[in-house]
Amino acid sequence: MASAVFRLKYMQANMYQPQLSQWLVGAAASYHGGVNRVKPGAAPAWHMNVTALDLSSAYPNAMSRFPSFDDPAGYKAFRTRDIGSRLKQVPDLGIYKITGSAAPCHWPALFDHNFKPLTSNFQDNWVTGYELNESLRTGEVRVSSITGCVYDSKKDTSYSPFRGYVDDFYKLKSDAKDPVMRYMYKILLNALTGKFIQTSPDYTLVDGQLVKIRRAGGLYHPFIASLITGHTRASIHQLEHQYNALHTATDGIFVPGKIEGNTKKSLGATVCEGHG
Repeated sequence: MASAVFRLKYMQANMYQPQLSQWLVGAAASYHGGVNRVKPGAAPAWHMNVTALDLSSAYPNAMSRFPSFDDPAGYKAFRTRDIGSRLKQVPDLGIYKITGSAAPCHWPALFDHNFKPLTSNFQDNWVTGYELNESLRTGEVRVSSITGCVYDSKKDTSYSPFRGYVDDFYKLKSDAKDPVMRYMYKILLNALTGKFIQTSPDYTLVDGQLVKIRRAGGLYHPFIASLITGHTRASIHQLEHQYNALHTATDGIFVPGKIEGNTKKSLGATVCEGHG
């Protein structure tokens, strides 16, 4: 239903994939789900005086920042000689194949293609711009070579169906008095994000032989899917460092101490959900 509503009511133009196959493969390789981890030494143990923090509608918040992706010429190769200690930042809306080294950290910011944290030397690993910028900001990674693909959002001034969809359904969820309707709007907000990576099992003929494959869904777009979850992991990484997180689960963390923070939810806000 989320996919149908988005395509019929919000998309006003075609949405394009990166042109080169290696960029599509790289986008898929950079995609990971929600990170779930415990700070080394924090478990198994009971912890007293702990606050639960949550990023409100984290995936929809990431999606709301996207352009329309309706410009097939908007994807560009990323090349730079500004590497090593001099590389400070890359465009957020990009996926990058990097070689370098990662410093040890309680909450590693980058992951390999099998969703294992990068904690030492690595080669030809695809990552999102959001996560690479976060690891560069904290000094956790040193890049010796980098290539990739970026989408030039400055030239994409069209209406963003992502922003329209998120704004409408977040308001509907916030204003709903009926808890059943509120839950439906919440599910529609979150469900759309998964449609950009969804595949289904199928079969096809190859040289006369029936071969099992994974067939892409109608909105399959690994570049978008990877940026959605990458944005959330980068955001949660900042909170892990800021609050010395004990446990992380996708868009929420448990932290030591009583945090007197925001209790009112707004899109992307860090919300205190309890203490105990």
